[in-house]
Amino acid sequence: MSDTNFRHAEPPCPPLALTGLVGSHPLGALAAFGLLRWSAEIPALRGARLHWELQDDWIAVLTPPAPLDADALCRLLLDAHAGAGGWPHLAGVGPTLRMPVTDFRTRCRDMSALARPAARFAADFATGCGSDVIVDDKGRLTPTRLHMTSGQQQFLAALGDLALSLLPDGRRRGRQTPAALIEAASEALFGPWTWPDPEHALGWDPDGERLHALRPLAPTADSANKSVRFAVWLAHFALALLPALPVRGRLQTTGFVPERRGGQRRFRWPLWESPIGPDTLAALLGTPELSAPDDGGIAALHTRGVVAVYESQRHEFGQGYAVLRPARLIPPAAPQVRRSAPAGPLVF
Repeated sequence: MSDTNFRHAEPPCPPLALTGLVGSHPLGALAAFGLLRWSAEIPALRGARLHWELQDDWIAVLTPPAPLDADALCRLLLDAHAGAGGWPHLAGVGPTLRMPVTDFRTRCRDMSALARPAARFAADFATGCGSDVIVDDKGRLTPTRLHMTSGQQQFLAALGDLALSLLPDGRRRGRQTPAALIEAASEALFGPWTWPDPEHALGWDPDGERLHALRPLAPTADSANKSVRFAVWLAHFALALLPALPVRGRLQTTGFVPERRGGQRRFRWPLWESPIGPDTLAALLGTPELSAPDDGGIAALHTRGVVAVYESQRHEFGQGYAVLRPARLIPPAAPQVRRSAPAGPLVF
């Protein structure tokens, strides 16, 4: 996986506005990041670039390596999903990331041995799940801060359910016909989102949180999951861009602001206007300025091509459950006006 610039003799393909992926929404941003990372594993999309365009909100824009319309992109992604060979990054594991660290270590070795420059997602996904250096008192893996499920809602099991829900089931009616799957992909990518799906959103969608004190239904009558399943599936690919690393004896997930003990955990992400590839995005997400605890690095990012930085609180409740709350724009904010001049390069 590498970023190679478009040749000057070959003008870039027309960009495709992904109006369903909104940059101020944590799931929208994660889904856009995940789409770009997944594109590196799909031959027909390898070399795609991503940027953001200010309309009513910040909208993801994909520049593919060859011309694509909305329907063709949906079909291409669903075909790639169906031909993934069992999703190797999910194969052979239990339902939870809180596995014995010895099992995780073995899995990382196996994934590393199979990795190739153009096919290394499973190995990169493993780095986004946790680190074998940081374990709990039972010798289990301490998972990424993006692990927000617990109890009967197990992270890897939920991803497996998502994967299966996006395959044709051979029936003539229902939510897994080819037409229904195209509709699911189209809603995620181009909107509007209506949250029609019963799969778990993994805590990444603030709109999936039920504040029962503000709702007319009793909790027992309002417990069904509601999600945009293809957006959640896209978002899980972003874990490969957000490694979880040991820092001073604690697990630090890329994109999260290092918190003081007992402090709020906050997830941050940048937006930019110059098209970039997945390697550049990985470097941008890991830049120290983005996660500086005092917000002092945000101004530096703005001088280097980032146009906005958003932050979402990781709200924790129950035993191991969490959800990302609605995001806030972190000042100094880029002027919220359309620019007449072309976007400058992203420099860092």
